Amino acid sequence: MVFLNGRILPIEDAKVSVLDRGFIFGDGVYELVPVYSRVPFRLEEHLLRLERSLAGLRIRNPYSPAQWREFIYRLIDAQPFDDQGVYFQVTRGVAKRDHAFPKNAEPTVFMMSNPLVNPPREQVEKGAIGKLVAYYATYYTNPVKPMPPASSRPAGMSDVEWQIRNWYNFTWLCGDSLVEQAVHSADKIAWAMGDAPPVSCVGVGGRAIPSEGGNIYDHFEINYIYPNGVRAFLASRQIEGCHNENSDYILGSDGLCTIGRGPKPRIEGKNNWSFNGTQYNMYQREHDLLFASIRRNQPMNDGKRMATSTLLAMMGRMAAYTGQEVTWEQALNSQEKLFPEKLDWNGSLEVRPLAEPGITKFV
Repeated sequence: MVFLNGRILPIEDAKVSVLDRGFIFGDGVYELVPVYSRVPFRLEEHLLRLERSLAGLRIRNPYSPAQWREFIYRLIDAQPFDDQGVYFQVTRGVAKRDHAFPKNAEPTVFMMSNPLVNPPREQVEKGAIGKLVAYYATYYTNPVKPMPPASSRPAGMSDVEWQIRNWYNFTWLCGDSLVEQAVHSADKIAWAMGDAPPVSCVGVGGRAIPSEGGNIYDHFEINYIYPNGVRAFLASRQIEGCHNENSDYILGSDGLCTIGRGPKPRIEGKNNWSFNGTQYNMYQREHDLLFASIRRNQPMNDGKRMATSTLLAMMGRMAAYTGQEVTWEQALNSQEKLFPEKLDWNGSLEVRPLAEPGITKFV
């Protein structure tokens, strides 16, 4: 069902004149409002922006805010899905074709709603790539916060303050790049595996570029082994001048789902698919969902999933640091403690040596 000039009707019955200036000249404005559990997100802000846009083009706003709210909620209620994207467009209306603005044209108002989906998650979960065979995730990027040379350290600055100010370069503060940054790739691997833990993992890693006093690796490659024989591979690197990529390749028995490599997610294989829906800023999207859950009093609690993803990255670090195969149970029960026993802002703190596979022991 759609909305057209005050009426809710089937989309096949919605007709707009070919002389509508929106069709002839693109003379109009639009808004798109996300809706969660049938509650529009920041509707008042969208209506204010619509008002500004119409005023900027000197198109009369045909409805009051109260009327807009009524019509939008009517359209939402007419849909079978709870989470929606309501699109509405206002054109200058129907008039004789002329570049000059018509004086008495009645604006045309059209609204429609489509379900909000989480692509390509929905496609994978409904079996579009068949049985999951393997997952390859990349997080190749530049150093996030390069360690400055020791000569730049201000006189009198304590070890603790120096390390905290350069926190990304010390394992006790950042957990290393695999846990601090590439954990986002580990999180997607965990999702694809249904948040079930792996049996074990092996890993490689090291430091190719001098660390200027820090003790984190600048590259990792982790091989996770799951109970059903599926393997997941996570590769990360933080070195300047190299190929950069943050992508996911989900291989199934019936196709390959690719995320991040190319303009939009796609599936190639038995069920070809390409995402053509609304593309969101991922940082804004997560806040939209969080705020909407608060407003509808349905708290989002992903604590267990976050803990699983974090330990997934940590066990990869343990495997790379030690050169050993590390099981999930070993990682879960590890007694490793990276944080100093005593910490004094003005105190001294020796930097742990860079981990050496085959020499560094699993704790």
